Amino acid sequence: MYGVAMASHFEPLSWTIHLECNSADLAGDPVAQATFVHEYLHYVQTLTGTVGRMLLVELVRLTVRAGLEKIHGRPLPQGFAQIDLAAALRDSTRADFAGTEVATQYRDFFHDMEFALGDRVVSVAAPADPTRPEERFLRLGYTNGGRSLPEFPHARFHHNGEWLAVPLTDRAFFENMARQVQRNYLYFNANDTSAVDDLRAVRGEATYLVVRRLFEDFLPPGENHAKWTIAASQFALLCRHPGTAFERFLLCAASMQQPDLAEVHRRLSRDPWFLGEFNEPPLQENLNELIQKWGTAMRPTENYQLHELTKFIATAYNSLSGALEFFANPLFKWTDVGGWVRSFGCPRITCSDGEVATLHGVKTTVPWGAYLLGARDLLL
Repeated sequence: MYGVAMASHFEPLSWTIHLECNSADLAGDPVAQATFVHEYLHYVQTLTGTVGRMLLVELVRLTVRAGLEKIHGRPLPQGFAQIDLAAALRDSTRADFAGTEVATQYRDFFHDMEFALGDRVVSVAAPADPTRPEERFLRLGYTNGGRSLPEFPHARFHHNGEWLAVPLTDRAFFENMARQVQRNYLYFNANDTSAVDDLRAVRGEATYLVVRRLFEDFLPPGENHAKWTIAASQFALLCRHPGTAFERFLLCAASMQQPDLAEVHRRLSRDPWFLGEFNEPPLQENLNELIQKWGTAMRPTENYQLHELTKFIATAYNSLSGALEFFANPLFKWTDVGGWVRSFGCPRITCSDGEVATLHGVKTTVPWGAYLLGARDLLL
């Protein structure tokens, strides 16, 4: 999940937002604030989306496993005692895990995640009939992170004089959603969206634009295309196969004489294809695995911190899954961002001049963030 200008990005392995600006800019510069908004959306997407929850569960598992192996050795004995995970990670070095199975699993998982975050844009032929939405979707081979599929959903649109196909990976929806929310912020608070609009000349920007461009092509001009982009991306990220989920979403909307977002959602909820797709595995199953399986291996105070993290996950998921337009309001200010931070927490923030300790009165560290950062430094 790599951000917009100046290499700002959210790093999910350590739950850190990196901003290429000075910390003081967050107090009054709309461009810096909008960049934070973009990266903060990636944090929320990781809390709530299917691939994000999978990532979190696996990172917790590997972090706890590393601590257990440090204290109890390999292989783990039967009936091992709870550990002080913070101390185990603090007292470890990278050399302690060199060549171990847990380090191999961590690196393999990192490469597996690259498949979901790929964005290889390719040139393709124009569709036979560009006015038919069905012809904008095609299946092409896709390889990334050591994995390969012969048929993977792509969407094509005309961009800067050529037809391009964008793989509909999780990243495509991460970026389309975050970019539109970011642009809304710039428009309302600075009346100037050039900070993101000027990037459209870059070929790789197709990944950030594909969802909105398809809505522009197939919904009436008077529709709020940014709202549709944000809602459709949010919906897709709550599905196991976001590319196909979005395809069905767009085709449903395009089939309506008067497109209505709530009606699209109702129709898709009755579509048999989404059985086993939406919220799978169920959120509660993920939370139970975190607390009941991995949380019991460490001290009660550390399990409590993990439990506090699951509260943020549940709050964010319940807010987004029940309201596809949650982030689609184009009229929001920096104080409204503070409401998000107070509800969903805020990960660690680093700026060009150092770390930001608090934002909107909230400490910039989510529960268990330090554990994930420690594991990354030891295992990757």
